[in-house]
Amino acid sequence: MTTPTTVALLRAVNVGGRNKVPMKALRDHMVVAGFTGVQTLLASGNVFFQDHPDDPAASLSRIIQDHFGCRVPVVLRSADAIARAIERCPYPAEERNPKLLHVGFCTSVPDPALVDRLDPDRSPPDQYTVDGDTIYVDYADGSARSKLSAHWFDKQLGCTTTFRNWRTLGKILARARG
Repeated sequence: MTTPTTVALLRAVNVGGRNKVPMKALRDHMVVAGFTGVQTLLASGNVFFQDHPDDPAASLSRIIQDHFGCRVPVVLRSADAIARAIERCPYPAEERNPKLLHVGFCTSVPDPALVDRLDPDRSPPDQYTVDGDTIYVDYADGSARSKLSAHWFDKQLGCTTTFRNWRTLGKILARARG
């Protein structure tokens, strides 16, 4: 039986010239640390592995800090969880723009009371839906000027979130299942 793939979604690496984490070097350090089946996708912090003897999120965070001098949040999801996030998208397929639709993965399920307090009119015409530990954001005019940032969701919901656009999420699922 094949060990299921785990996806590590790193937040804010190799974006805008900060938090430089070369993916090949990261893979090499992960293998030395005991991760198996390590692969990466794109340079923006999408890492796949089959197994690790310790707490993988903490180990991966430690590797990144020790070898690259960066402190970046690590969010883990199984391939099945990525597939469920895609299947549960609340926005109709015919209306989805894969460049403007983003899916956020939280480190924990936010308190429902905090979700209820979110301002639905914070950044019109953008819209969002929180579904358990997943946030869907449809950036009608792009994310650059939107007030629906990962930092805002983090602050409001008391957890850490990292986002991927719809197109990248499809690539992540294909790699995780492939």
